[in-house]
Parts: sequence; C-alpha cells; structure tokens
Amino acid sequence: MFVPPLSQKKQRTIEGLNIGTTNKVYLEFPHRWWPEDKASFNFIWPEKVKEEFLQTFGQSSEWLCDVFTFYTVSYQPNLLCAWITGKNARHIETLSDVDVYDGLYLLLNKSFGEHYNVVKPTRMLRSKWYTDEHFRGSYTFHSMVFEQMNEKLRDLAEPIMSGNKPIILFAGEATHDHHYSTVHGAVETGFREADRLINFER
Repeated sequence: MFVPPLSQKKQRTIEGLNIGTTNKVYLEFPHRWWPEDKASFNFIWPEKVKEEFLQTFGQSSEWLCDVFTFYTVSYQPNLLCAWITGKNARHIETLSDVDVYDGLYLLLNKSFGEHYNVVKPTRMLRSKWYTDEHFRGSYTFHSMVFEQMNEKLRDLAEPIMSGNKPIILFAGEATHDHHYSTVHGAVETGFREADRLINFER
C-alpha cells in the first residue's frame, strides 16, 4: 500500500493490532416495561444453561448466547440496546431483520417474562460493522504479540515527514494512547491531526 514502505516500527505496530466486531441492536418499545432505575439487563451463560436453551430453541438460536447485555439508553426511555460480541456478532449480520427481531424478543421474554410484562418492540435499528466494506469490524484490540513486542501506539500516530512537512498523517482510535477502541478516541485523534496541520501552516 505504501511506496516506499512504512518504517519497520510502524509495520510491527500495525501487525500487532487486531480488529474485532461488536454490534449493537436498538429496540424501541411502545412504552417502558422495565423499572426506571434499571440501567441494564446482563446475561451469564453457564454451560448447563446454554445447553438447555439450545435444546429448547434449537442450534439456530446459538447466536443469542453471545448477547451479553441490554442497556437502557439515556434520554430515550423506551429504548434498549443489545450488545453482541465475538463470532456471533459477525453471524447476526447474515440474518434477516425479522430473525434478529424475533430472536431478541424471545431472549427478553424468556429471561424476564416472569418478572415483567415484556411487550414486543415497535422498531429496530442495528449496526453491521463486519460486512461494511469500509470498516470490516468495529474497533481494534491489542494482540498478545503486540504486548510482547512492547510497541507503543504513539509510534503508529507519528506522521511521515518530508523535512519538516507532514505528508502522511495517522488518525483513528487505534492511534490513541489511552482511548483506543472508543469513538471518542477516534474523534480526539482526528482533532490531533487537524491541529498538527494547522500548526504546520501557521
């Protein structure tokens, strides 16, 4: 991609990073059926519970076992946001909206229907980070190789210079020393590189 190639230090840093997939699914309900002080519904899947769930609902429902929480959404009292990670975060992108909707409603009703009157959602919105050709995942994480190499993200963030002129700049959450794997980390690095250009032009 780069001619001439990037420095060995930059190449090693990039090789030590991996990109994973976390997807969110927002469900809007006609009204809030959970308590106002409830911040989330979290799931723990011991093997026995998982086996019983799959025996009851079939192997095609296995992706639901990677849903680890439903968060409430600030200032949106009728919304819940499901988080799903791992291989099944990629798998659900191959499912239809109907299958995802039905599966999440099944999970909520099965898990909490004895305690709450779980009504059906009226709308659904979901991310598809893995199959988006511009992203192919949601955010980076440090592999064991990265940790062993003792490389620093600040090395990846360093611009390529021609004399004192920055000619290639690097931004994105993977270049943030502290807030990698976050949206605000990505935004901050964009500001950082914009400031670098502004300061150069002064």
